[in-house]
Amino acid sequence: MLLRICLLSSLLTAILVSDGLGQQAQHPNILFIFSDDHGPQAISSYGSYRNRTPGIDRLAAEGMRFANAFCGNSICAPSRATVLTGVHTHVNGQTLNGPSFDNRQETLPEIFQRSGYQTALIGKWHLVAEPMGFDYWDIVIGQGTYYRPRMINNGKLVVREGYTTDVITDLSLEWLSDRRDKRKPFLLMLQHKSPHRNWDPAIRHLTMYKDSTLAEPATMFDDWSTRSSAWTYSEMSLEHHLSPRDLKLVFPAALLSKDELAAWNAEYGPDNDAFKAANLGGKDLVRWKYQRFAKDYLRSIAAMDEDIARVLTYLDSTGLAKNTIVIYTSDNGWFLGEHGMFDKRWMYEETLRIPLLVRWPGVTQPASVKADLVQNIDYAPTLLDMAGIRVPARMQGKSLVPLLKGSSSVKWRKSIYYHFYEDDDADHKVPRHYGVRTDRYKLMHFYQLHEWEMYDIQSDPNELKNIVNDAAYAGLRDSLKKELGRLQEEYKVTAETDSEATVFQRGQKKRQRFLSLLGEVPSQLASRVDTVSIERGKKYSRERVSYRVGDQSIEADVYVPNVRKGLLPGIVVVHPDGPDGSFVKGKSLLAGSGPKESWANAVDLCLRGYVVMVPDRFGYESRRAISGPDGEGPSMGVFTAAAERYIGEKSSLMAQEVGEVMFAVNYLSLRPEVHYMRIGVMGVEEGGIVAAVVGAVDRSVAAVVATGGLEKFREVPLPGKPSHVSALLTIPRIQTWGNIEDLLPLTYPRPLLLFGKSTEDESFLKQAFERYSDRSFNREILLHPVPSKNAKSSAELKEAAARWFDTWLKGK
Repeated sequence: MLLRICLLSSLLTAILVSDGLGQQAQHPNILFIFSDDHGPQAISSYGSYRNRTPGIDRLAAEGMRFANAFCGNSICAPSRATVLTGVHTHVNGQTLNGPSFDNRQETLPEIFQRSGYQTALIGKWHLVAEPMGFDYWDIVIGQGTYYRPRMINNGKLVVREGYTTDVITDLSLEWLSDRRDKRKPFLLMLQHKSPHRNWDPAIRHLTMYKDSTLAEPATMFDDWSTRSSAWTYSEMSLEHHLSPRDLKLVFPAALLSKDELAAWNAEYGPDNDAFKAANLGGKDLVRWKYQRFAKDYLRSIAAMDEDIARVLTYLDSTGLAKNTIVIYTSDNGWFLGEHGMFDKRWMYEETLRIPLLVRWPGVTQPASVKADLVQNIDYAPTLLDMAGIRVPARMQGKSLVPLLKGSSSVKWRKSIYYHFYEDDDADHKVPRHYGVRTDRYKLMHFYQLHEWEMYDIQSDPNELKNIVNDAAYAGLRDSLKKELGRLQEEYKVTAETDSEATVFQRGQKKRQRFLSLLGEVPSQLASRVDTVSIERGKKYSRERVSYRVGDQSIEADVYVPNVRKGLLPGIVVVHPDGPDGSFVKGKSLLAGSGPKESWANAVDLCLRGYVVMVPDRFGYESRRAISGPDGEGPSMGVFTAAAERYIGEKSSLMAQEVGEVMFAVNYLSLRPEVHYMRIGVMGVEEGGIVAAVVGAVDRSVAAVVATGGLEKFREVPLPGKPSHVSALLTIPRIQTWGNIEDLLPLTYPRPLLLFGKSTEDESFLKQAFERYSDRSFNREILLHPVPSKNAKSSAELKEAAARWFDTWLKGK
């Protein structure tokens, strides 16, 4: 009996570890392929008249195609947040592209991870915050580039050679083959940059469509005569808003190798010369721009389609296809010349619709089509249901599993809700709107313009006739308004979300205004960083490094823990003065001399598990030269003297200081011990002002602490009102910006901890707390109680700062 049990146990173990194939019934593998801006009208299985996509078409032939799939907010980051959370963007907080995704909320990969799946994310992320819930992640930075992508591999920056679509695919195949735990089922989110703007083709596709003319959309010269005024605000027309970079009149030369640049010149150069000589105008110009942009868009899709075919072939060759669900979709749709436009954002069909194809071996019928109304809020609950994992009640989407299984009795939704918020970006300028779509009708409300549009999609699929004021449709219009209200109530849509989006967008404008007034921030790039010396102690080492920022020579100390596991978070400490002479006077901090408070903070943080960098602040040498090496600190006159060299120039003293700290952040992120996405900045006394400014202007900073000197935030730098702050900022431009107190909300969405050590600070903190205690900021800005001036409170202050960094940089 014992022998039989042992043999049975061995047999079960062998089945379970045999590439996951023994888990078919309950735990299928899931491959989620996500593209960027791929409208279904550019997929041949959806009826494209311009291109062929045989790789994607395999999924349609072998699985189910959803004919009516839609996004809920047609823009990159919001759509991605919806996929991760299963809720509309007003619920997950990602209504716009700019803010950092709140990764404290539970996400799809975290649930899969807890349920025994191995999870991986490879490709485009575009949510600013660090990905959570993935055992392995390798993401392009921001929007990414089409050539030589800079990627973050589990926290480490890596620059990879090649065409990005191919690179993402190669990395995915490598993970499937060599990196995953083959005893576990997997969720792999393979997320392409293609075919996002600027649609740079692979070298192998530069001549694709060269000798052909693409068919033009029937609505390319739409005059918009029956629509509301909303379209007049947008900046998305083929005629006026495609840039020279979009049209390949300008090349991304810095990203191309010598041979690649030669290929681009050979392909685009002669046509560009002919275009410039032709001096086109009117419809001829629009037609030329359409052909150039649309061909490149389709060329970028061609590479992605080839790579999807490669992945499907790999699944076949390894046997993984038998137990792997493959899903293909995109974040939003796309105008490919329809209505004379490019880009997305609108609730019109071209940008509202998204492709959705699902191949589920043994479940979906080959070449089947579903016409039910589905939306990207459904993706998370569907994937969980596929894996046999309970769907959280908070998710607003519905599992598509009954539809995938071919059920005809399932009660399904009759309408979908859409809401677009990003109306005040640098370009595009599409007015905010929300709406409802049924299987036949669509009602849109441009609520800030107080205008409506309504369409009969069955009789008017191109949405050319706005029937909202047609008396024949009055009853239907009222019914749709009632349904719209019902959906807003069901999904808990509130005006507060609009307010938050407005606050953020105004903050973006104010940030740009501040930057323009601040002046030119020096480049964070340096020819090299030299190591001056290294001191090694029992618990940490200190490196003295030197480099140049702008025209200034800078030195800094870098503290590195001796014991470390994996990549460590980093912190840049901005101190109030230059160093106390730890090297100037020949003293060694490691030998036990008494460092100033900022240096002690650096050591304390280092021993807590951080790599800490303390740069000399700009002007230290000139201040010391004026006041003498034994001077007690900078005087007003010294600040002014240091600042005068920038008056009348494009920069300012504060811009120089900000550039230095940003360089330090960049340098830390590139060190081999440091996690690229976990860099904080801590400012001490006057350094707190600099830290807050860096938090306001540098998106790569993950958390900020500003300690002491906060009363100076309240000082409005006016002529004749001397203060350290006014001199420090070199005011001629800054004084027109407003109260320095206005700087605080510009740090959003970076978490900011403020506290001080004086009665002035206490008064300031109370006022600031009252001003910034609304929902938009209370999660990210913490105004710490002011400690009294004694050693115990100072220790508490340091502990509070350390805990803040532990929370945001270590996730504790």
